[in-house]
Amino acid sequence: MLVMHGPALVAAYLIGHTAHYILVWASGMVGAYSSFALVLIAPLAVLSKLLAFVAMMLITRDSLPQLNRLAPTAGRSAHDRRIGFSEAVLSSVIPFFAFYYAAGFFREDLSRILTISQNQVMIGAGSDTGNATQFDVTPALLILLVTCFALKQAWEKVKNKLPSWTRVPAVYLDVVWVLVLIYGASAFTVAIEDWIGSRAVVQWTHDFGDWFAVSIPAIAVIWEAIVQVVTVILNLSVIPLAWLLIAGVVFGEVIAVQRPKMERITRRYDRLNAGAKRRLRDTAGLASSRVQPILEAGTLLFHAGPIRIAFYLLLSQAWLFLDQTLAAGIPRLFGAHAWEWWVMFLPLISVIPVLISEPIRIALIAAAYDDVLATSRRGGARNAPAGSGTTAPVADSMVAPAGQREKATSTG
Repeated sequence: MLVMHGPALVAAYLIGHTAHYILVWASGMVGAYSSFALVLIAPLAVLSKLLAFVAMMLITRDSLPQLNRLAPTAGRSAHDRRIGFSEAVLSSVIPFFAFYYAAGFFREDLSRILTISQNQVMIGAGSDTGNATQFDVTPALLILLVTCFALKQAWEKVKNKLPSWTRVPAVYLDVVWVLVLIYGASAFTVAIEDWIGSRAVVQWTHDFGDWFAVSIPAIAVIWEAIVQVVTVILNLSVIPLAWLLIAGVVFGEVIAVQRPKMERITRRYDRLNAGAKRRLRDTAGLASSRVQPILEAGTLLFHAGPIRIAFYLLLSQAWLFLDQTLAAGIPRLFGAHAWEWWVMFLPLISVIPVLISEPIRIALIAAAYDDVLATSRRGGARNAPAGSGTTAPVADSMVAPAGQREKATSTG
């Protein structure tokens, strides 16, 4: 993969990194005047990262033998490839933005944006009120969230009748409402956690735990050891598995798995009138269009088996060691210089390590996904989806290109 697509991967990452740098700077400059305008521009900085990741993943697709054998893309026109790229981006918005926020990357971007805005305000170039340093969840922000969400869902219903260029504003609407929702939810989550932590019963529980640890030291040692082991496992596995999950959403290829039977829900659904059934189908369709790819990618990982997942996690840690080594070692190759020299050239020098490590990580994720797909095909799922009327081997009901999957008829 690196031999065939190395230069293209480097170019895609460099374009995304440059766009992200420019958009963060532009967000900071605009944020010095209006926090609401900041909300309209800042999501584009995260979107540039998503576009770069999706582009790099799709660049590697021709080098994935298992995926190309099951869902070949040979002969697809340029128009079909653009549609496939936009569908991959739309499917990846929710998981990527959630991961981008949870991993702390968005907080890093926001910190740089606020620093730029604050510097502009301090020199008198911005607004004293309503700037990014006073950013908060306001009614205007909530109206923006609802408006973007409503317009996006309206587009989903009629997208097949609209020209392909409408996918560009659709992606923008998606990233704005998702990022605003994640940021707003995190603000309320912090407030709720603070409220819960201030309750008397919580304080009593903490005091009881401290007393228990002092009274029975052996139990406390065992508990601390368990907490440490779980923490290490989570730190080693969460981010690599999240990248692999997002790759599954980007590629959009899934295995056929047996769905759980839900006779009770089916019987209750049959009792509803026609209007209620229609509204329920519309709501479920809108939700499943974004949630289903995430669940399907997670299902694929579940069927991969612990050995291959563990080996992928081991290689991810080896990549992390390489990334940190390059980040610390390459600047040293330039020798000692004055502080002013480093201020000028360090931003450019710091790009060199990631131009080496990021293509390697993308190649690792793509190769791991292809290997997981092959493993799942050999022994993962045995039956077609419930309600399809057949019990075909997984080789006959595996995958189809994104946007062209055959929908199995289901009684539910």
